[in-house]
Amino acid sequence: MGERLREELAAQLTTTRQEVAKLAPVRQELADLRIKYAEACDDTREAREKLLDLVESTHTDVTEIKRLWKERDDAQQRMDLLEGELRGRRI
Repeated sequence: MGERLREELAAQLTTTRQEVAKLAPVRQELADLRIKYAEACDDTREAREKLLDLVESTHTDVTEIKRLWKERDDAQQRMDLLEGELRGRRI
């Protein structure tokens, strides 16, 4: 009986080793996917930072544009006043 048990255990061990060997590529694929996931997380974080920088830059640009429009409007008003004064002097 001891010999038969040993043979059965040896057969089970062989089967188990074969099943583990089949899992090796899956284990490698899982490791690769973990690396890709980490890289994707890094890329996402970097893209978020760039987007926030872009939003901030755009806000700054809009603020600057509004300031320049006001300066242009103020300058136009001064020019209109001066033009009016010049016309008034010509008459």
